Amino acid sequence: MPEQVYKFLKGNTVGIIGVPFSGGQVRPREGVEEGPIRLVEFGLIDQLKSMGWTVEFEGHRDYAALRPTSDPDSGKLKRPRYVSVVTKAVSEQVEAHARRGNMVLTLGGDHSIAIGTVSGIFAAHPDACLIWVDAHAVS
Repeated sequence: MPEQVYKFLKGNTVGIIGVPFSGGQVRPREGVEEGPIRLVEFGLIDQLKSMGWTVEFEGHRDYAALRPTSDPDSGKLKRPRYVSVVTKAVSEQVEAHARRGNMVLTLGGDHSIAIGTVSGIFAAHPDACLIWVDAHAVS
């Protein structure tokens, strides 16, 4: 396979951040936190490597330890303190990968991880552009 040259990346390394988190959901639906775990179990990393990518993956972080003892809802926001501390941690992980020139792939979890993903990219690259691929199409 010929070596790929990327215009906006320093190399061919993808930093995968597994975020098995469901704390930002309005109506908890069991299973969303299993998404990143299952993607890795079913071969995502091996497939990326077979395509010529170098993969940096440090496993899935257990965010349950970050859950505050008191976290009352604020209007429609559910568990705002928990979501805040998790998205801050995700942002720091994303920023670290982006500063090293890695393409960042964040696997979640619920929609709230978008906060950390986007803020981490823009902390490293303030002039970045964003393409967002959601879990489902809205018609």
